[in-house]
Amino acid sequence: MPHMRGQYSHVTGGCAEPPSGRYRMAVANLTVATVESDVTAFIVENFLFGDASEAPARDASFMDTGLIDSTGILEVVAFLEEKYEIEVDDDELVPENFDSVGNIAGYVVKTQEEA
Repeated sequence: MPHMRGQYSHVTGGCAEPPSGRYRMAVANLTVATVESDVTAFIVENFLFGDASEAPARDASFMDTGLIDSTGILEVVAFLEEKYEIEVDDDELVPENFDSVGNIAGYVVKTQEEA
């Protein structure tokens, strides 16, 4: 898989549809641990073909490991927007927010707190 460099690019068209409502959840009392668990489960199901033994550590960089490329990040974003009812702006698609499970969880919780 290609490595991502710098800011993730937001691609229009050709992106997978957001996940079905089965992922949606109430967002009250959302914790970093809950989001980490949900994101890890999504990654295992959608990028690792259900092989939980290959699940990324919370701080493992997607860019360094090549686990998720820029198109895969768009799938993760669609999942997050559906599940947590948030909107991710293009300027927020940066490694500081989306390069690891831990970064994603921190971003989602912060975004929910600001809503």
